[in-house]
Amino acid sequence: MNPFVQKFLSLYRSWGRGFLFGIFEQGLLSGTSFVVTVILARVLGATEFGWFSVIWAFVIFLESAANGLFGDAIPSLAHKLRESLWPQFRASIFLSMLTVCVVVCVPLLLVAGGLELAGFVYPAAVIPAIFFFGVQRMQNVVRRTYYLDGLRGRAALSACANVAVTFAALEGVHKLFGLSASSAFICLSAGSVAALITGASYIAGYERPSRRLYFWVIRNLWLKGRWTMASATMSWIGNMGVIPFAAFLISPVAGGGVRAIQTMVLPLVQVNQILISILVPKMAGKMRTEGRGKIRQLAVKLIALLSLIGFSYAAVIAIGGEALFEALFHFEKGQITNLAITIAVLGYAFEGIRYGCNIMLYSVGDTVIVGQGQIVSMLSAIVIIPILGHYFGLTGLVLGMTIANNINTLYVAGKFFRAKAPLGTRG
Repeated sequence: MNPFVQKFLSLYRSWGRGFLFGIFEQGLLSGTSFVVTVILARVLGATEFGWFSVIWAFVIFLESAANGLFGDAIPSLAHKLRESLWPQFRASIFLSMLTVCVVVCVPLLLVAGGLELAGFVYPAAVIPAIFFFGVQRMQNVVRRTYYLDGLRGRAALSACANVAVTFAALEGVHKLFGLSASSAFICLSAGSVAALITGASYIAGYERPSRRLYFWVIRNLWLKGRWTMASATMSWIGNMGVIPFAAFLISPVAGGGVRAIQTMVLPLVQVNQILISILVPKMAGKMRTEGRGKIRQLAVKLIALLSLIGFSYAAVIAIGGEALFEALFHFEKGQITNLAITIAVLGYAFEGIRYGCNIMLYSVGDTVIVGQGQIVSMLSAIVIIPILGHYFGLTGLVLGMTIANNINTLYVAGKFFRAKAPLGTRG
């Protein structure tokens, strides 16, 4: 039997239906993101889709920062506490995220209102985009605690509610009023609100945290999450940050083109994210009970699995990428080259090496290497992307993005496999 099939069956035997629920939930959300982007690209038109993509990119910037602080550090923190304290731990995470959303969203809404009064282009889309960020973050942190408790069936139910309401809202708004950048964010927000509602009974089970535990959580989220938060925001510069850069350097249509190319590689990115969401909590528990002696051996197995998936997908896209792209997104022929699509997909396939290392680093709470890799990548992106974009246009921007990301991969993999200090002993 194929060794990768054996690995999948082994995971299923170990974790049962919960594993399949996790794959289903993450796959459903990822597929929805892909389909929604395709729909908006076809319905909004190239220019408005470009502006939508620019605003969306800045929402992702906020999400990346919040997810870095409140996402990947949670499993390693939870496994430092007795399970009897987990209900208070969940409440501490939830209240902290709520505070961050209020502190971030209220000033941004005031700024957006000022932009609307001043008459800037597409200011109306900014306000629903900010609201979308808030509700998306709250439902995301609840989903994180679902995984922590092994409630993947509940997470799958939440995802189904999100998807059903999102598509119903998009269909209804399109038929009644016609879709716009603003109404698209409203529809996405409706899906996130529905996902939160399905978790109302679960949230009601949170216990009021003691002051000591609450501040312990805040302190350790910062200590463990500051590197991943910095890592995520710096990663934005060389990924989603290319969207507004392309819009202002070339045109809004080019910004939408970068977003569309990133959507082509989204299934591959989301497979990696699925495995991070599912494996990190499990690996954190495994490291706690069995020790960290086999961390590199486990990383090699993960890298092999992710690389197989990545390069298989890249081969399929490289064969018919341009034709598939034009069929999906209705961009004019020649606006996006097959070379640009192939470069992007191959680059993300190579990143499977970094994701394999990151899963193990997150599981032991060692986020320093992750953050350092993003610093190197960010500095590379700042230099490489503008130069290649200036001389080679959209294809140059994609090539620069790919080079910067894989400099990060080489750095993290090198540090991970050559590290002499025990992994997980740093903040």
